[in-house]
Parts: sequence; C-alpha cells; structure tokens
Amino acid sequence: MNIVEELVEYSKLAWDRGLTESTGGNMSVRLDANTIYITPHSSIKHFLKPMSTSKIFD
Repeated sequence: MNIVEELVEYSKLAWDRGLTESTGGNMSVRLDANTIYITPHSSIKHFLKPMSTSKIFD
C-alpha cells in the first residue's frame, strides 16, 4: 500500500469511527520536504479514492 492509499484508508477509518464529519475538513500527508497529498474539499470521506487526492509541491 502506498502513501496515498494509506491517506484514503485512514480518512475512511476516521469517518467510519465517527471521528470526523463526512465532508468536514481535509486530511493530508507530507511525503517529503516538498510534496503533500491532500483530500478534496467537501468530499465524503467514506467514498474517497486515491485518484481523488491532490498532489501539492512546495
């Protein structure tokens, strides 16, 4: 499992356990000093897919 797949799985897990609202906030992970992956705004966490994430370069 790669880092993006883990981000999606942990986002789903947080939603499934009631730790976040379905569309509340974003979740992100820093891959290295210059790269961040982030979940989309107003997305239902339970239905996220790895291709839903955005890759941001610093």
